Amino acid sequence: MRLTPLITLPAFRSRLLRPPATQTAGKARCGFLRAKRLYHAGKKWAGAKWAGAKWAALFLFAGLSISTFAQAPREVDLGASFAVEVEKELNRFLSVTGEEEMRLISNRIGFDRNVASLGVDYSLFDRKVKVGAYYAFLRLYNNDYLFESRHRYYVNISYRETFEPFTLSWRGRLQSTCRNENRDEYKVNPKYVLKNRAEVAYAIWGSPWRPYFSCEFSTTLHDPVRGRELTRIRLQGGASWRLNRTTYLDFFLRFDEHLIYSDPQVVWLGVAYKVRFPNS
Repeated sequence: MRLTPLITLPAFRSRLLRPPATQTAGKARCGFLRAKRLYHAGKKWAGAKWAGAKWAALFLFAGLSISTFAQAPREVDLGASFAVEVEKELNRFLSVTGEEEMRLISNRIGFDRNVASLGVDYSLFDRKVKVGAYYAFLRLYNNDYLFESRHRYYVNISYRETFEPFTLSWRGRLQSTCRNENRDEYKVNPKYVLKNRAEVAYAIWGSPWRPYFSCEFSTTLHDPVRGRELTRIRLQGGASWRLNRTTYLDFFLRFDEHLIYSDPQVVWLGVAYKVRFPNS
């Protein structure tokens, strides 16, 4: 009598090498849980690292849109700005800053103004908030083609928050400028202006370069003819190059959109040399 095997040799090998169903399901579940943990970890990391990206894009789009539709195209002047800034920390909270700036522009003589400023800043809340008071002496070429000296006083308050690799900051400034009546007739003297500037900067990992973009709005406060009015929008993009621990070079392109039709638009190319001495 011939016996027929219940299972053939290839089928027996297949069953022998196939893992049990419970073991396969367990491995699949472990793989799913591992992928889920990696997904949530990546999502958390991306949220912390790129939280400022959407605000940076929104800020850039808003600034460019406002500048584009604020005025019809008109005369555009070209200018250059050169500045040297020195900051010395006196202690953990207090610092002194001095700056010298010269601006050249495509007018009759090629000179726009020279500004020398000196001020004190006080830092609060782990240096996220800064309050400062400044004085500036201006020597400029005015609209009547005369050289004029002006005195300017202003106070600043700024706030900075970092969402790696982005840094978002805001600065408000209230300034008063005393103009020389012997050189021109002014309906308002001193002139009060409120300025608001927002900036976003990007730190490139492992690089000394730090690109940034800012948008500033200037508003007159007590003009008897126009009252409180937005008079200028300033867009500026550039990059800061860190030479060493205390020294920087700042290269920028600036666009001034004057909303008063008699003033031309100005495109500036500039470079600033900045030195910061920490508290020893």
